[in-house]
Amino acid sequence: MYSAASRVYLLHLVPVTASVRWTLTVTPISASSAELSCTVDVRLRPLLSMLGRLMASGTFLKRHVEEETPRFARDIARKHAARRFANV
Repeated sequence: MYSAASRVYLLHLVPVTASVRWTLTVTPISASSAELSCTVDVRLRPLLSMLGRLMASGTFLKRHVEEETPRFARDIARKHAARRFANV
């Protein structure tokens, strides 16, 4: 997924506009399970990018992705199970 103008927050306080690309990959593990992985690439204007590096925004982004990816996967699985149950 790509967004040319997403709102991101530096230090969870300062809203700025950035382009964001999410890459989601599903890797089969068995006939009934798979692993979801997510990478996020955030592009800021040059000055904001420099400030972001100084504020360790990459570390915060990585932590955010690590927290949200399992939640996103569980939500997908929950919705899939609900759909299967509704079609029975």
